[in-house]
Amino acid sequence: MDTISLTLAIVCLVMVAWEDFAERQVHWSYFPILAGAGVVHTFEELHSMGRLAMYAGCNLAFLIIQFLLLKGYFFIRQTAMVSIIDRKIGWGDILFLLAAAFFFSPLNFIWFYLYGLLFSLLVSLLWRTYSRSAFRSIPLAGLQSVFLLLFIGAANYLHHSLVR
Repeated sequence: MDTISLTLAIVCLVMVAWEDFAERQVHWSYFPILAGAGVVHTFEELHSMGRLAMYAGCNLAFLIIQFLLLKGYFFIRQTAMVSIIDRKIGWGDILFLLAAAFFFSPLNFIWFYLYGLLFSLLVSLLWRTYSRSAFRSIPLAGLQSVFLLLFIGAANYLHHSLVR
């Protein structure tokens, strides 16, 4: 079952990256499938629905806190309620992070989140430096999909669990 869930996750991650790079929008249906693959993969690793729920809850709470802090920052900076979604960050970026939360323990998710943002920033800067067709905005969901692919691949190659 774990092979099926990882294969499904890999297909979704490739499609998210492809669509985000090519069209700058991602079809929403990939995210519930990706989240479901994460649930199955994590359950196969933990063999405990309680721990899975606790991990997912912590990861989702972390994302909610991040989003509220971001909203607060833009409120203070611009002294007006700015619609962060679609102006500063897209729905695909948010849905991707919500789906990715099901693949990790809380500590590993924080590492993934931080290194994924750093990876996205570095790749975007390199892309803008060396390409004339640079994106006006960062394809965050696509870049983090690539990073999650690398993260899952490295974990499987090194026989390291993402949830322990």
